[in-house]
Amino acid sequence: MEKLFAAGGGILESFHYFRPAPLSQGLRTRAQAACSNAATGMAGKWVGSIPRNPPSGPPHTGECMRRRKDAGGGAGPLGNPPRGFGLAVTSASHVPLGHVRLRVPIPPWGEDERGCPGFDRLVGCSLGTTPPPSPRMCVESATLADIIRGLMISISIFGIGDWGYNHLRTFSTLGDVKVEMVCDLNDKLLDRARKQFPAIAVTKNPAEAIERAEAVVIASSAKTHFELTKLALLAGRHVLVEKPMALKVAEGRALVELAQKQQRILMVGHLLLHHPAVLLAKELINAGEIGTPLYLYTQRVNLGKIRSDENAIWSLAPHDVSMANFIFDASPVRVSARGHAYVQPGIEDVAFVTMEYPNGRLAHTHVSWLDPHKVRKLTVVGDKKMLVFDDMESEEKLKIYDKSAGSAGDAAASGVSVRYGDIRSPRTDPKEPLRQEAEHFIDCVRTGKPPRTDGRQGLDVLKVLEATNRSLASGGKPVETLENS
Repeated sequence: MEKLFAAGGGILESFHYFRPAPLSQGLRTRAQAACSNAATGMAGKWVGSIPRNPPSGPPHTGECMRRRKDAGGGAGPLGNPPRGFGLAVTSASHVPLGHVRLRVPIPPWGEDERGCPGFDRLVGCSLGTTPPPSPRMCVESATLADIIRGLMISISIFGIGDWGYNHLRTFSTLGDVKVEMVCDLNDKLLDRARKQFPAIAVTKNPAEAIERAEAVVIASSAKTHFELTKLALLAGRHVLVEKPMALKVAEGRALVELAQKQQRILMVGHLLLHHPAVLLAKELINAGEIGTPLYLYTQRVNLGKIRSDENAIWSLAPHDVSMANFIFDASPVRVSARGHAYVQPGIEDVAFVTMEYPNGRLAHTHVSWLDPHKVRKLTVVGDKKMLVFDDMESEEKLKIYDKSAGSAGDAAASGVSVRYGDIRSPRTDPKEPLRQEAEHFIDCVRTGKPPRTDGRQGLDVLKVLEATNRSLASGGKPVETLENS
C-alpha cells in the first residue's frame, strides 16, 4: 500500500491511494473521490474516477472521468493515471484541508445514478483539524485509519478446524486484510472463534460468508471444496482453496474454466511451494547446482492424524506431488500406487506412489499416518550433486551433497567412479510458509497476476491423485494420468 499526501498552507492538494486489482471484462471498478467546496457550501464536486487497471489506448472520456476540478474550472478527461485505487485532486484555492469524502467499492459492483460503477459504502473523512462546516461536506468524520480499513481486502474463511484456524490466525495478522467472517457448522469451533476473535463475525450460512467478502479461503473438509469454490467463483469472489481442490478431475477442470470465465483468482493451497527452502532448492536446481535432476523421492510419515474421509495419499501426497511437478517442471505421464488399510477398512493408512515423468525421470513418495517417526523429507539426485530438504530440521533445512557417480572417464579404467565431496547448507529464509502463502494470495488478488499454485497446477496434482485410485484398484499396475484429458 502507498499513500501520498501533498499539503501546503493548510490546503489538501492530493490524495492518492494505490490498490491495483484485476480488471473484470466489461466491468471496471472505480474508486471515486469527492471534494467539498467550503466557500459555497457545495458538496460532491467529483474530480476523478480511476479504473483499477486503466485500459490501454486513448484516455477514457466517459462521464465518470469528466469532472470539474473546482467551481469555476473547465471539464475534461483526466486521462489514465498510474494504476491505482482512488484519486482526489482539489483546487488549492478554496478547499480546506481534509474536506474529502471517498466512495469505497465493495463487490458486487453495480451502477449509480450517474451511470458510474456503484458503491456500497460511503466513507466521509476529516484529515485536518477543522471539522466539516456542514453535514453536507462530510457524511461522517473518520480518521485516515478508517479510510485505509475501508480499502483493505475483505475475506471470509470456510472451515476453522485445525488448519482453518491457522488460516484465521495468519490472515488476521496481515495489515492490509480484514477477516470479515468465518463459516463453520461446528458450534464449538464458532464459539472458539467468537472468544478469540470477537471483531470477526461467525455464521453457518455459506452464502452469507461469501456475500460479506471480496475473497474467500476454503479450508473445510475436502468433500466440500468443489461446491464452495464453485459458489464463490459464481459470486465473483477470488478463492484460495486447500488441497485437494476437488475430488474428481472433471470437477477440478470445471473450477479452472469457471475462474477463467469469471476472471477471478483461483489458488490452491499447496503450501510447500511457498516454503522458502523449497523455493531456494528450485532456484539452485535451475541454476545447475546439482546438474541435471535424475530422480527424487519423498517421505511424509507420522503417527496420526488418522482420517476417515480420505486415505493417506489424498491427505498427505498432494504436498509431494506438487513439489515433484515443481522441481521437474512437468507432470507425470504414468503413476503406480500400492497401499494397505490396516486401521480402517477401505482407507489406506500407508502407500507408496511412483510417478514417471518425461525423459526418464522418476519420483517416488512414501506416505503414512501409521509410523513411529515423523519425517518430512525430499531428496533430489542430480548427475553432479544431490540435494536434501528436511523440514524437520530447525536450522539446516536444505543441504547440498557434493556426491555423484558416473563413468570412470579413463579409457584404461572400467566400471563407474563414485565421488565424495563436501556438504553445504545454504541459508534459508525463516519466514513461515503459511504467511508467505497468504501474502502471495492477497498480492495476486490486488495485482491480478497468476498464483504460483493456480488452478491449473492444482488440476495437475488432482490428475495424479485420481490415477492413484485406479492403480490401487488394479493392484498397483501403472496407469496413465490422463494428462491430455
